Amino acid sequence: MTFKVADRVAWNVEDDEIVLMNLSTEKVIVSTGIGAKILEDIISGKDIDRIIETLSEQYKIDVAVVKYDVSNFVDELLKREYLVVSGE
Repeated sequence: MTFKVADRVAWNVEDDEIVLMNLSTEKVIVSTGIGAKILEDIISGKDIDRIIETLSEQYKIDVAVVKYDVSNFVDELLKREYLVVSGE
């Protein structure tokens, strides 16, 4: 499954952080570190399962743990309408 930044969200990459602003609500989130890496991969169109596998391999963390954390991160961004499922 792939996701994308919602149409009503402006985003910008600065150094090691990504800033997302929901233009409807004017709420802003800033993500750094692994969160920024996940968002960069989402923005580039990578499949969420591949993102999880890559992070698991890169950081030597059990894939189930990474899947849980990434899923929670993405679910929260979906709930707050910063992301949508690609194709919507």
